[in-house]
Amino acid sequence: MTSLSSVEYPGNGGLRRHGIAVLIALSVSALTLIVVCRSYDITFSRLIDSAGMADRQSLLLVFFASALFHIVLGADKLWRVLRAMRVDITFSDALRIRLGSGPLRLFVPLKAGEAVNIVFFCRHKRMALGRAGGAVVFDRSLNIAGSVLWLLIGLVTMRQVDVPHQVLISLLLGMGYVLFFFLTPVHAFAASTAESINPKLGRFVSGLLEPLREFSAGKKAFFLLYGFLFQARDLLVCYFLFRSFGFVPDPATFIAFVSIAQFAGHLPSVVGMGPREAALVMLFSGVAPSDVLLSIGFMMTLAINVVPMLIGLPWVPWFLRGVAKKG
Repeated sequence: MTSLSSVEYPGNGGLRRHGIAVLIALSVSALTLIVVCRSYDITFSRLIDSAGMADRQSLLLVFFASALFHIVLGADKLWRVLRAMRVDITFSDALRIRLGSGPLRLFVPLKAGEAVNIVFFCRHKRMALGRAGGAVVFDRSLNIAGSVLWLLIGLVTMRQVDVPHQVLISLLLGMGYVLFFFLTPVHAFAASTAESINPKLGRFVSGLLEPLREFSAGKKAFFLLYGFLFQARDLLVCYFLFRSFGFVPDPATFIAFVSIAQFAGHLPSVVGMGPREAALVMLFSGVAPSDVLLSIGFMMTLAINVVPMLIGLPWVPWFLRGVAKKG
C-alpha cells in the first residue's frame, strides 16, 4: 500500500501554514464585508432590522430542508462515487463520514478541509493516497461542474447578455466538459506520462485520475447530472430566502446571478462568506434594498455551509478516530 508519510499530522511548519491560511481567510471575509457595508451604507442596526423582516416559519423550513439535502444527498453522492471505484463502503459509513467531516471542513479554510477526508480514506478504508485523492477530487468536481451548468443556463436565458456571447460561452464550457470528463485517452496519457517521469508519481496520478479513466461515458454523465441536481440546492435556498423577505426576482436573471455569487464563494475566505454576500448585493441591487440583500447573503451562508456542517459535531470523534488510525 502507498505510504502515508505525506499525510501525517503536521509539525510546527504545518501548523504555521495552517495559521496563515486561517488569517488569510478571515481577512478576506472581514475586509470584503467592511467594503460592502461602507459602499452601500449598511449599518449593523439596519442589518438587524432587515433580518427581522423575514418570515420566520419560511426561514426554519429553508434551514431544515437545506441541512437534510446537504447531509443525505451529499452522503449518497460520495457513496456512489466510492462504490463505482469498487471501495467496500456502506451508505451508513458514507453518511457518518459526511457528518463527521463537516465541522472540520467548516473550520479549515481554503478548501483544505477536504485533505482530512483523503487521510480518512487512506487509513480507515485502506485506499492508496492517489485513489483517495481521486475520489475526493472527483466528488468535489461534480459540485463545481453543477455550478457551471447552472451558470450556463442562466447566461443563455438572461436577457441582459447578447446572444453571440451566450453561444460562445456555451460552446467553450461544453467543450471544457467534454475534454475534462469524457476524453479518457487524455487521462490515460497523463497517467502514462507521469509513470515515465517517476513510477511513484505515475501510481499517484493514475489513482487521482481513476474515476475519469475507468468510469464509462454513461457513468460520467450520470455523475454530472447528479452534481447538477445537487447544486440546485443553492439556488432553491436563495430563491426561498428572497421569498421569505417578500421579493421574487426574475427566474432567468436569478439563476445567473446566484451562480455567479456561488463562484465568488469559492474565493479564499471563511466558507465563502464575504465574496458571496458582496456578489449578491452588487448583482441584485435593483431587486431589493442592500441591507436586505446582505441579510439574505448571510442567511444563505448559514443555511448552505454553516448549519448543515455543525449538525455533524456529534460524529467528529468517530471520524477523527478513523483519521488517526494507522494503516
